Amino acid sequence: MLINKLYVKKCKINRILNFKDLEIFIVLNKKKNFKRVEIYNILSQRFRLKGMARLFIKNLKYKFGGFCLTIYCKIYGSTDLIYINEPRHILERSSFIKNTMKIQRKVLKEKKNKSKNLFGSKKLKN
Repeated sequence: MLINKLYVKKCKINRILNFKDLEIFIVLNKKKNFKRVEIYNILSQRFRLKGMARLFIKNLKYKFGGFCLTIYCKIYGSTDLIYINEPRHILERSSFIKNTMKIQRKVLKEKKNKSKNLFGSKKLKN
C-alpha cells in the first residue's frame, strides 16, 4: 500500500445540515500523485461509505517533496444534500451535474434589442 498513515486533523460535525467537514492528512511511502478516483476509493473504505456519492472532495494539497497530502472533504448524510448546499460551479467541476453552455451577454442584449423593434404578434413569436 502506498499510504503509510492517515490522520484526521479537523472534524466539524454539522447536525442541522447533516454533514461532516474533514481535514485529512496522509503520509505516503513513495512519491506519487493520486487521482481523485483513487482518493475517493481510499476514503470510502476508511469511513465505511457505500459508494462515492456521499463523499465530496473540495481541495487537495501536496506538500513540497511529495510525501504528504492534505485533503479537505465533506461527508454528507444523503446525496440530495450535496445539490442543496454546494455551489453550481463546484458541482460541475466534480461531475455531479453536466456543464451547461452559458449564453454570452452580447447575444442576450441583441435579442432584447431585436424584440423592441417588433410589434404585436411578431413580438410574441420571438
